[in-house]
Amino acid sequence: YILVTFLLVGQIALLILESAVAMIQSYVFAVLSTLYSSEVN
Repeated sequence: YILVTFLLVGQIALLILESAVAMIQSYVFAVLSTLYSSEVN
């Protein structure tokens, strides 16, 4: 039972980590694109 719980917690942690990384990447991309557009114009 302990092993199953550990695996479940690990999977959930990985899922949260991946979604957080995706959010950070989209945020950085938006900031960079706005900076680039202001530099061009």
